[in-house]
Amino acid sequence: MAFDLDEQEQMDQIKAFWERWGTFISSAVIIGALAFAGWKAYDFYQVKQSEKAAAAYEVFAQAAQKKDASADAALSSIQQTYGKTQYAALASIQAAQVAMASQQWDKAQAPLQWLMTNGTTENQGVARLMLADVLAQSTKTDEALKVLDTVPSPSFALAFINKKSDIYLQMKDMAKARESLEQAVKLAKEQGADSKDMLDALQGKLDLLPKV
Repeated sequence: MAFDLDEQEQMDQIKAFWERWGTFISSAVIIGALAFAGWKAYDFYQVKQSEKAAAAYEVFAQAAQKKDASADAALSSIQQTYGKTQYAALASIQAAQVAMASQQWDKAQAPLQWLMTNGTTENQGVARLMLADVLAQSTKTDEALKVLDTVPSPSFALAFINKKSDIYLQMKDMAKARESLEQAVKLAKEQGADSKDMLDALQGKLDLLPKV
């Protein structure tokens, strides 16, 4: 029998619950049943929170698309009420993108800084890359480089080094740009086939740089 995604997640949760508490349940069926009921209530709460967050995000997204002034309040509400959901991360990224498209560099910083503090590791990586762009566009190149000094996950290392090379090029520091690109090429080669397209692009950029 095949399960849909929600059913499979429930089965996985039940399995994990049983593996952890099975020995206790065998000797205390009533206590185990009560614990299971509590877990299901928590699971139900999480689903409801996600549904509410999705509705709040829809309100924000429509306001942001229309560039309505209410978008700022909608974003703040999502961040404060549903900050642990992915919808808060999506709203923060979208708010930054809207501001960046209008070259409102100062306004773009706040949602990205929030995400750097409150987001998952993956979201923090995205936020740092975007914030580095925003700061570089504001000619705050030293601050942009500092943002990239903290790599939240090894999976972001290559993108961060590449972004640093772009900033050094903007600063016309060819020596450091070349150093960063050489480091990026080396890392891409170590990562193998997964980074082949990136390796080709990085090597192309490196070949265009004058040797110093």
